[in-house]
Amino acid sequence: MELHRVLLDGGEEDVSIARGLWDKEEALLIRWNGREDQKNGFPARFENMTWMVLPRWLEAAVLHAMADRVAKDLVENNSDVPAGGAK
Repeated sequence: MELHRVLLDGGEEDVSIARGLWDKEEALLIRWNGREDQKNGFPARFENMTWMVLPRWLEAAVLHAMADRVAKDLVENNSDVPAGGAK
């Protein structure tokens, strides 16, 4: 797996969503970021953070939900999109 770009980093106790390469194809990736007592989040292999590849049939729903979240954050915070996506 090759990570290309983190699209959204939700911060502690939330998810991150990214684009990457899996089996020579573009894929949407997701992981739970973790919390104070579980820094590596989930999934993790040994002490390394890892990503889970979302099935193609879930990609549109996840991207749509991510766009809604970013738009809501912009309206509520009356600010620009942060460089790394919504927080």
